[in-house]
Formats: sequence, structure tokens, C-alpha cells
Amino acid sequence: MDEKIESRIDSIDEWLSLLSEIQESKEKTDLVKEAKENLIRKTVEAVIDIASRLIALEGLERPDAYSKYFKVLEKKGIIQEELAKSLTEMARFRNMITHQYHKIDHEQLDSIIEEDIEDIRRFVSEVMGYWEENISN
Repeated sequence: MDEKIESRIDSIDEWLSLLSEIQESKEKTDLVKEAKENLIRKTVEAVIDIASRLIALEGLERPDAYSKYFKVLEKKGIIQEELAKSLTEMARFRNMITHQYHKIDHEQLDSIIEEDIEDIRRFVSEVMGYWEENISN
């Protein structure tokens, strides 16, 4: 597998593990909230990095926004439509965190952690499957 993609997958695994630990603790301190924001931001950025790398390696047209990367991967058949939609929403939430457009909705953040983190794991799995079937040969 591509070294850059593999490195980002390792980071995602580490950060998702930390998020699970934090979420299980049920603490609501400001420090915990900041940690969740940071880990989600970094995790989604790693997903975007993987999408960007795949787009480059496959010679696909690079979109003008991170949130559109997943539609490109969907059209190429790398990920499924439902997953592309979920990751697009996560990329938009990441933009909100990064640029602090407004106060972060921590209930929405918790909802993403509890309900949508599995989509990140699915993304990694689908990328690895695509790589094995289409690129590594």
C-alpha cells in the first residue's frame, strides 16, 4: 500500500481509539470537549488526505473543496454513495471546527462520534479493498 495512505490509516486507528476511550468516560469538561474537537478534526483531515492521495494516484480531477472529494471517489467506484454523503457532512463539520464559524455544537459532535465514526472505519476498509483489487497489482 502507498506509504502516505498507510501512515494516515495508522493515525486514524489511533485517534478513533482515543475518541472511543473519551466517549466511554462520559466526562463533559471543557478539556474533554476540546480533545474531542481536535481528534475529530484530525481524523477527518486524515480521511481527506487519503481521498486526496487516491485522487492524485488515479489521475482524477481534483475538486475545488474538500467536501467534494468523496463524490469523486464515489464516481470512480472507490466508495459507495451513502458513505460519500456521510463523509461529505463530516468534512463540512470539520470546516466548522477548523474555521470556528460559530460555537461548536457538542451534541452534534457527540452524535458524530457515536453514530458516524463507523463510517470512517468503513472508508478505511473500502479504500484498502479498492487498493488490493485495483492498484497493488
